[in-house]
Amino acid sequence: MITQAGKLTVYDRDDASFLVAHKIGSLYFITTVNGETIQSLTEKFTSSKSVSKVTYNIWHARLGHAHDKALKKIEIVHEAFEDYYSNKDCETCIRGKMKRKPFPEGGQHPTTRPLERIHSDVSQIDPPSRGGNRYFVMFQDNFSNFGCAKPIKNKSEVAETFQNFIVKSEVALDLKVKEIQTDNGGIWRAISRNF
Repeated sequence: MITQAGKLTVYDRDDASFLVAHKIGSLYFITTVNGETIQSLTEKFTSSKSVSKVTYNIWHARLGHAHDKALKKIEIVHEAFEDYYSNKDCETCIRGKMKRKPFPEGGQHPTTRPLERIHSDVSQIDPPSRGGNRYFVMFQDNFSNFGCAKPIKNKSEVAETFQNFIVKSEVALDLKVKEIQTDNGGIWRAISRNF
């Protein structure tokens, strides 16, 4: 790429002039591409011989799956149709208008009090904390959205941490935990045998 006296020339790998642009104000306007002027390229494009080879379907896709009415407004495109069919036949447009069935309702009932449903999960801390904790157990009450995380050093501490959380929560609120929701990972399957 060479810039001199308001003219920018871009060369290909073989050092042949590929693109020429002239500076007008603070912008460069492309005037030549591969030795042809922009005006001659525009004339080639707009001539009926080269444009007529492009079908309605191709124009429809090139213009972002535009509707029939929008395509009819574009004179050069409208005159060039070799074939015409409605975009109602376009598979992409049909798929874009499809709707997914809603998720079934009633999977979980809403909670009406604290500790009715507790969500819990175990996550890894990487790198470990200064105290040597490599994991944390997260607890969140579905009703109040209150959550807390307890750091632990090993996964073997999950059961004890879990039990301590339940006991402290039940004593503090004078309510019983009704259900616990987890991702059913291996650690939770082992714990559920004990509860």
